[in-house]
Amino acid sequence: AWKSVFRPEEGISELQVVLCDEDLNELAVLGPTEKLPNWARAKKINGLGTAWTLGQGSISKAHIYVGNKQSGYKIWVYDLEGNPIRRIEKDHEPVAVPEEIKRMVLEVFDIPIHRTQKNKLYFPDFMPAIQYFFPDDQGRLFVMTFKRGERPGDYLYDIFNSDGVFVGRTSLDNTGNESLEIWGGPFEVRAKNHLLYYLRAKESGFRELVVCRMIWSEQ
Repeated sequence: AWKSVFRPEEGISELQVVLCDEDLNELAVLGPTEKLPNWARAKKINGLGTAWTLGQGSISKAHIYVGNKQSGYKIWVYDLEGNPIRRIEKDHEPVAVPEEIKRMVLEVFDIPIHRTQKNKLYFPDFMPAIQYFFPDDQGRLFVMTFKRGERPGDYLYDIFNSDGVFVGRTSLDNTGNESLEIWGGPFEVRAKNHLLYYLRAKESGFRELVVCRMIWSEQ
C-alpha cells in the first residue's frame, strides 16, 4: 500500500510504500520515501514535482519492486515477506526537460488558486531517470525511461532478467494518462503468458487496448 505521512514541522509530506498484513496492520516500510514539499511553505517549487503521483511500486508473484523519481536509477527488490533481495542500478543518459512540459506546468499555475505560487517555480536540467516499471510473470522487470523511441509516443524500456541483470531494450507507446501526470504520464502495463496488455491515447481523445506478443531470442 501507499501511505502519506505529513510532517508539518518540516513543511513536507512523505510518500511511503508499506507492507501490511491481511488486517492492514503496517509491517514494514519498503525502499526510500519520496518527500513532497508543502507548496505554501516552500521557498522554491520543482516544476516536475507538481504532478500528482502515487509513487512507484509494483508486485509480481514472487517479488515487490520499489523506487521513486527522487532516487535516480535505483529499484529496491524484496520478497513477499518484505526481506530485501537486491537493488537494481544502471547508468543512464540524462534527458533534458522538454519545453512542452514546462509550458503545461506553467499553465496549471496560471489559474487563480495557484497563481501566488507561480514565481516559486523552477525546473531542473533533466527529467528523472525512471518514469515507470512493471514485472512480467517470468520475473523480468521492464523499466520505462524518459528517452524517446523511434515511433511517435514511444519511450524506451530497459529489461532486466529475474536475477536483476540488464538483458536488452524495447519500446512501448503506453502514454497519455492525464489522471496520473498533468502532462500525460504512462498507462499501466500487464504482462502474462508472453503477452503485453496496455492502453494508449489516440489523437481523437479515445483510448485503445493494445496486445503485443513478446518473442525472446536465445542467448
